[in-house]
Amino acid sequence: MYFKKSGRVNFMKKKIYITLFLTGVIVFFGLYASGLINDKKEEERSNFYKNIGNNSQAELKISGMTCGSCVEKIENALMKVKGVNSTKVSLAKQKATVLFDPEITSASLLVNAINKLGKYKGTLANIKNSNELLKEEKERIEKAKLFAMSINGKEISNKDFETVLGKQLKNFKKVGKDYYPTMRQREQIIAEVADSMIDEAIIQNEIGKENFSVTDPEINAEIDKIKTNYKLDDKTLKENLRAQGLDINGFKEEIRKGLKVNKYLEAKVFPPRTPESKKGFLYQQWISGLYDQAEVRIYSDEILKAVDSSNTASGGCGSGGGCCSKRG
Repeated sequence: MYFKKSGRVNFMKKKIYITLFLTGVIVFFGLYASGLINDKKEEERSNFYKNIGNNSQAELKISGMTCGSCVEKIENALMKVKGVNSTKVSLAKQKATVLFDPEITSASLLVNAINKLGKYKGTLANIKNSNELLKEEKERIEKAKLFAMSINGKEISNKDFETVLGKQLKNFKKVGKDYYPTMRQREQIIAEVADSMIDEAIIQNEIGKENFSVTDPEINAEIDKIKTNYKLDDKTLKENLRAQGLDINGFKEEIRKGLKVNKYLEAKVFPPRTPESKKGFLYQQWISGLYDQAEVRIYSDEILKAVDSSNTASGGCGSGGGCCSKRG
């Protein structure tokens, strides 16, 4: 989402997952800034889902990761285990998925490889044999003909996903980029769209269990803040919304969602007087826990590749704790 300000376009440069504000500023679903994911200088990883063979797959829960250096250390440790064919480590989800030959190594040895590093704690979340993986792959290929993904049993059609993606590609043009994004840029946009849709579905499902209400005066107050910050009048606001495919009612609904999430976080996730510097870390812990409980299946090859690349990309240091690379 962007608004015209003083004859120019002012962009809110924040990566978001849902309509959520953690620092008192409303951010909107559908806003994706380019260049948020650092390119990782490495060869493209092998696709797990096309190299199953007689391998098993272990999913490991990992605590203690704080930056891209942590991801690399864990990946290197796992790849040194004889019998490991490929591995991907997600900093955002605090987990590793490892494809290995069960005749050569075991899940317990994978866990030990992580724990021997000292700073991290690895535990086995689940394991699947080759028959289970092949069955899942056949089901995925069949589902991919009609659906992009499934979130807690709710399937999102390819058409619906492409509609949202198309809007983001249009916005890509409007922010002054080339009309046709590079393959890497398109991959980033696909990952952002998929992650946003997954996060919103998971979070809305969670806060729907609680009775948090948002009043019209609260929504109007937020709109007034936006108009003030961006020097907008009613007419200009509506013009900008229309350019994004929204009307004022749709805009208010997005604000309502954001306010409900913020109320939930303040009541359930952030202890009283939590400093702003800690909220991001607490939010990440919370969303990671929701992911552990959620059932998310991605069917599309293109989305799988984009999300895997996004999850394994090296991140900057710092997330409330010291960077592991500075600890020797």
